[in-house]
Amino acid sequence: MVENSLLIKLRQFVILAVLLAAAAIAVAVLARFRMGLIVLRAGFAVFNVLSFFYCLSLVGQKAWETSARIANAFRHPAKESSNVECN
Repeated sequence: MVENSLLIKLRQFVILAVLLAAAAIAVAVLARFRMGLIVLRAGFAVFNVLSFFYCLSLVGQKAWETSARIANAFRHPAKESSNVECN
């Protein structure tokens, strides 16, 4: 049975809210202790490094797809592109 998309979105929102609340509570508890602050800083550093590599991989993926399209265009120059509009 296919679920209603509104119900799915509502469920996703509730899960996100619970995760954010848990993260906020964890930050509040860890901030009370010096070791907790060190752990938070290390966590943010790891998050930033991973985010950088994720963004880099997205750029690499886009460049790879573009190069494949260009190579395809050179391999089949007589083939018409699918997005050409005819009058």
